[in-house]
Amino acid sequence: MDGDGLDDIIFTYSQYIYYMKGDSGEQVNYEYGKAAGNSSIVMDFDGCGKPEILFAGDPGRLALLDNEKHKTIWEIMSTSDINDHSSPVMPNGLQPAVADFDGDGKYEIVMPMVPESENDYLCCYDALTGELMWSEELPQSPYASCALACDIDGDGRLEVIFTVGNVLYCYMPKQDNSGAELKWSLSLPAVCHNPAIADFGKNGGVQIIVMCTDGYVYSVK
Repeated sequence: MDGDGLDDIIFTYSQYIYYMKGDSGEQVNYEYGKAAGNSSIVMDFDGCGKPEILFAGDPGRLALLDNEKHKTIWEIMSTSDINDHSSPVMPNGLQPAVADFDGDGKYEIVMPMVPESENDYLCCYDALTGELMWSEELPQSPYASCALACDIDGDGRLEVIFTVGNVLYCYMPKQDNSGAELKWSLSLPAVCHNPAIADFGKNGGVQIIVMCTDGYVYSVK
């Protein structure tokens, strides 16, 4: 966080942002001014050589913060209308997938979103501006998971893996930013939690691990 070459620990509580220095445990904090949420991603989103902080944990807010200047770069508030692309929908409080999905050298943010309407949506945002780039309609469910970016089939293109209710989804964002293609979906016996990916067979392939509320852990390949 401070450019000393050592990893630090970052966390939030209420409207405060905290990080602890990796070499000493010294705690630094500053007031964000609003509920910061419970999910954060620290990375250099704009290529300036210094990290920014993406918050996606507070219901109704998705925000990118300048860590050095302690100010908001952009912020998304909730709305009930996904079709109004000037006002994105409500985050479900889970960590998004952040990657360069269209190959333009810039990051996009993709995550399932829960608006105040009949359906959920898979949404893609420009990481530099917070602009909604596209959305795909999903079945409505109060349960959605974190999203993962992964080249699941080894074709050189990134897919997005996530769950909504008891269904595991694999979408591939289109390179022209017109939306995303559903590559496959798999219904499981119970509501799913956050998926994870790993190479359990040590063969260079990728398996998806999902734990469900029926008490079982499922491996999908």
